[in-house]
Amino acid sequence: MTRVRRKKEQTELSVREAGKLGGNTTKQRYGRKYYQRIGRKGGMKTKENHGPNFYREIGCKGGAKMKATRSQEYFSEIGKRGSKVVSDLIAKGRKATT
Repeated sequence: MTRVRRKKEQTELSVREAGKLGGNTTKQRYGRKYYQRIGRKGGMKTKENHGPNFYREIGCKGGAKMKATRSQEYFSEIGKRGSKVVSDLIAKGRKATT
């Protein structure tokens, strides 16, 4: 495992720990919107480089993997949960307008 030294405390950090520390520092410095902006830029660049069908292709790969590893009951359960969330939101919206 690669280690990085901290200057102040002279303790060793793993690369993972150093990355987390750097990420938290960046988050404190720039905030959540910074990550949203760079994520959007990265997504647009990926779309530009690979075309709009790229996301469809990787989605299909992920879906096929999920289908192979999960049971029919799993998909039934997440469908019911999603339906409940939507119906609760609709009911909440109706109450807010009356």
